[in-house]
Amino acid sequence: MPRLMIPVALLVALAGLNILTRHARDRQPAPAEATGKSPWLASAYALDHFTASDLDGRPVSSASWRGQVAVVNFWATWCLPCRREIPALVALQDRYRGRIVVVGVVDDSASDDTVRQFGSTLRVNYPIIRASMDLNRRFPSVEALPTTVLVDPRGQVAVAYAGELQMAELERDIQRLLATAPGAAVPRG
Repeated sequence: MPRLMIPVALLVALAGLNILTRHARDRQPAPAEATGKSPWLASAYALDHFTASDLDGRPVSSASWRGQVAVVNFWATWCLPCRREIPALVALQDRYRGRIVVVGVVDDSASDDTVRQFGSTLRVNYPIIRASMDLNRRFPSVEALPTTVLVDPRGQVAVAYAGELQMAELERDIQRLLATAPGAAVPRG
């Protein structure tokens, strides 16, 4: 009888995970409207400046994002959709260098060495910081992993996506937000 309990418990756990995953997937927002407001946000809000340390102890300050679009990606090493979108974020960081800044926020119990190795394998070219209660307070729209938040050039949290990114939609929103930067020309590819 106990041998039967393990498969049943496993099935129940998998069913629960499927329900949670489907719930997050079904709640993915539609493309941002012309107003620039994400369905995930009641309205844009000013991000209070903060400083966190990356995995190597270097400071990462949100104040340095002014004039750029910040792409803040919440992820975990165990999250398959997170793994799939990281190479595209690496490419975006290269393509828009100086106009956007990508920051990875790892919400994971893996050691710093494990996360560093993970980042190295995926050739992550942007800072990775750890999730914290302070960051959770500053980014209340993060309810699932992955979640990506766009901060506009004025320091307003403008868009949030839950679930795996649709890169064409993300890039359209980045270009739209870059157009709001004082004196900025919108890059075309």
